Amino acid sequence: MAFALDRFDVDDGRLVVAGRWYGVTGRRFVRPVLHAPGQRRLIAVLDHKPWVAEEGREWLAVFPHDGGVGPARLQVATDIAVELPASGPDAGDGVPRPARLSAPRKAEEPRRPTSVEDERDAAAAQIEAFRLEKVEARAEADRLRGQLDDARKESERLQTELDHARTDIDNLRTELSHVRAEANTLRQGHDEAKAKADQLEAEVSGLRTDTHRAVSERSAAQLELDRMRRTGGGSGPYIAPRPVPFQPRSSGPSWQLRVLAAAIVVIAVGVLLLVVGGF
Repeated sequence: MAFALDRFDVDDGRLVVAGRWYGVTGRRFVRPVLHAPGQRRLIAVLDHKPWVAEEGREWLAVFPHDGGVGPARLQVATDIAVELPASGPDAGDGVPRPARLSAPRKAEEPRRPTSVEDERDAAAAQIEAFRLEKVEARAEADRLRGQLDDARKESERLQTELDHARTDIDNLRTELSHVRAEANTLRQGHDEAKAKADQLEAEVSGLRTDTHRAVSERSAAQLELDRMRRTGGGSGPYIAPRPVPFQPRSSGPSWQLRVLAAAIVVIAVGVLLLVVGGF
């Protein structure tokens, strides 16, 4: 198992470790920890979680740090660690360097002394990593809980707006029904007014016809009266003759009867004109 270091330097206030792993197929890495003598342990940020190592492919871990470090040990599992040179632009040489592997010893192998400090550091790193993950999980839960509360408030606001919109729609429907009823009433009144207007127009037309007929009859009677005056002689005012008993004559009606008939026609026309003028 080996690790080829391609980069180990500070970039934008963070310490970047980049390289390629070999012989780690099937291994699962934990949150990387960087141990530097005389400095506090640095735990990788979660930007590149879960730090899967694929054979020969680029692998990246970033640590919160604002300056360089000396030679350090990169711990990626309880039993996998690799020694790194001091950080800087020339640290990444791309040369594979062996990773320390603490494999379970076999029964027939002699017991080798283990480094209590290494085990303690690895366990402390794991505990610190778990503690940070717990803190981050709580922060993520709080963030999601806040988003849920915001979503609930937004849902309540939208529900209120929806209720107001439904109320407005019901009010508009009621107003529309009232407008339609008023329109129907106005349409009915218009139809009735039009029918009355048509009836009055017919009556006026009939009265005009009667007036024209009465005027024609008056003119005819006036002509007849003038003719009778001319044929009866004299230029003085006309005096209707006194009624006399009817005496039939074989030669036809006398001129007195004709004058009487004409007078009756004139009187009838006058009465008709008075009646028409009263309308």
